[in-house]
Amino acid sequence: MTRHYLSIILACCMLLMHNITPLVTSVRNQWCSSNASISHNIDSSLQPSPSRKETRNVQLLRSDSILRDWWEKPVVVEEYSLIFFPIPKVACTEFKLLFHRMMGLQYSLPSMGNVHRIQNPSINKLKTLDEYPIWKAEEMLNNPNYKKAVFVREPKERILSAFLNKFVMDRFYFRTMCCSQLIRKEDQNHCDDMMYEKNFSYFLESTQWCFDSHWEPQYFMIDAKWWSRIDFVGHMHNIFNDSRTLLKSLVSKKDGLTAWDKVGKDGWDHNQAFMESNSAGHATNTTAKMVQYYTRELELFVEEKYAVEWQHEELGLEKIRLFK
Repeated sequence: MTRHYLSIILACCMLLMHNITPLVTSVRNQWCSSNASISHNIDSSLQPSPSRKETRNVQLLRSDSILRDWWEKPVVVEEYSLIFFPIPKVACTEFKLLFHRMMGLQYSLPSMGNVHRIQNPSINKLKTLDEYPIWKAEEMLNNPNYKKAVFVREPKERILSAFLNKFVMDRFYFRTMCCSQLIRKEDQNHCDDMMYEKNFSYFLESTQWCFDSHWEPQYFMIDAKWWSRIDFVGHMHNIFNDSRTLLKSLVSKKDGLTAWDKVGKDGWDHNQAFMESNSAGHATNTTAKMVQYYTRELELFVEEKYAVEWQHEELGLEKIRLFK
């Protein structure tokens, strides 16, 4: 009897297993299929869309060159959404006068030619990039609605301008910044003698150990990562046309007029347009002027030591050839 019942129970279990297997298989298959689909969707969501282009902001650091504590800090003119990077010996005094006028400030040179009142950011009343919180300054630099502009100059011409201004005319400047660095008294005296002799060769050699923004390569004044954000590069040799182009591209948030119409096209020297007479006071750009000071050897010296200026396409500089 017991065997009979066991046989019946075993038969029932076998029947039950036979009927439930397809169900289990079906559920298992559906679960695997579902998980495979989920896994595929998750994997797909982790992959970048081929149609979506990644754009990353450049990070601004306190250690960046553009935030260093010096006179040529980037100037911000909010009304025109402009960030301008001044470079010494590239008409930066005239541009700062322009920004004064754009901001409704006094825009004539101080009496007695005291240009320090215009150049010095601590007293010239211009707004500079370092005055903003660093997150805000970074946002502005990465914002395509802000025009980031700079003017550059052919290196041989700029170096000669620095020599005439800071070595020949302003001996006190070079003596303070460079001669005083020399340890031996006889070297200091020799440095002073070279200034009186207006020795261009000595000045060029000095630029390799006496570092100063007036003859520092222009490319190094702006961090390499920020050159990619600059969308207007003007040139000293074409300063009137390039200035006009820049000012025509700047539109006031207050009245919709361009900076050219409001402050650029008249009201400057003899009521001329800004830079129309090229009144920058750095008139060393003619070949005749340059060959008075350069020799073939000195030209090669500058080409070697300032090669970075011509190597980077961002600056758009063409090399002046004084000697064949």
